[in-house]
Amino acid sequence: MPNNMETPTAAFWKRKLAAFLHDPPEKAFDYGPHHVERARIYAQNLGLDLDEWLRGNDKADWSAAAADRFLFPSSVPLGGEPAFQHPLSPSGAGPLLTRTDFPDQTTTEEIVSNVLPTLNAGGEETFLRVWRRWLQSVVENGAEKRGAEWIGLLPADTRIPDATIWHHTAITSAVEATRGDDGQLHPAFLLVQV
Repeated sequence: MPNNMETPTAAFWKRKLAAFLHDPPEKAFDYGPHHVERARIYAQNLGLDLDEWLRGNDKADWSAAAADRFLFPSSVPLGGEPAFQHPLSPSGAGPLLTRTDFPDQTTTEEIVSNVLPTLNAGGEETFLRVWRRWLQSVVENGAEKRGAEWIGLLPADTRIPDATIWHHTAITSAVEATRGDDGQLHPAFLLVQV
């Protein structure tokens, strides 16, 4: 096989990693072009061209968003700051976390940026390291920064913050893995409720 051709297996792991990196952990701070640029930087740090994955692959992102976000009627006014409250906490106890508990955007970007390149090992191992260790490494390496322990709870969507960005990107990567030879996604979802 020529050197410039990748194996189907290598391409698979690159697609999964690109899907995992398509939204940066700090997306909740900026839903504009800045978050897309941050995602590109993270992908470049691991030798990926995120734009290559983004072209025509948004269905994995949309499917993941539909799978991990609560359906909320548009007639219900949201109002106020997003608040995080554990569903088992006593009513009236107030939010578990508020915006000021998290580090600011610059600090979050710094912590996340410093950790990611250390996880690069090439191929499948890079995906596995990023998927399993990025969040943990962010929290451990940012320990001296105020609020770093809460980076793992940054939401995927600030309008209805019911799922973390880490969960969303993991679901997007899982959905991307169902892409068949026809270029289409073939996911099957199993819902278990206790």
